[in-house]
Amino acid sequence: YLDKDRNLSLDIEAAYQCIRTGKLLQALDESEKKFRFITENTVDFIWMYNVSKRRFLYASPGLKQLTGQEAETLLTMPLHNIVLPQYLDNIKRNMQNAVRKLRENPTTEPVSQSEIQQYRVDGSAVWVEYKVKYLINQEGDVEAVGVSRNIEERKRREQEIRFLSTHDYLTKTHNRLYLYAKAISLRASAY
Repeated sequence: YLDKDRNLSLDIEAAYQCIRTGKLLQALDESEKKFRFITENTVDFIWMYNVSKRRFLYASPGLKQLTGQEAETLLTMPLHNIVLPQYLDNIKRNMQNAVRKLRENPTTEPVSQSEIQQYRVDGSAVWVEYKVKYLINQEGDVEAVGVSRNIEERKRREQEIRFLSTHDYLTKTHNRLYLYAKAISLRASAY
């Protein structure tokens, strides 16, 4: 009699585990669908880069809107074919600092942010702001998880503000502030 009760309780436990596993799988599936929906429909470009192996692991479809490039193509490209040369040293320095911090203390989560220019498919450049968080993956490699966004409009407005700070709005000629700064500069160079 006790043996039958024990088998029945094991059968009930097994059934419960199956139900719980099914719910977990369903929850995992729903979570994956939400993640995919977000990454495939955001205007920002979400990416993962393995710093140790020097290659991209993931590129969201937002890359197409940003550069005109297919996400799959980026996964095979080296960094110097993606970013304009004048920004590479800064990016590499940020990566080296992050790797050093993570090696010193694996629980830290270094973050960096910068404005750079990336190549478009047609060879022109687009201004991009990126924010990246560095972490160590299960294999011990350092990976960067980042988001990049187009800041062309912001850069255009910044340039317009700089111009208007030294030029008259109506005539577009140099204003008093510009002339004053120029006079001080000339006076300083005379000495």
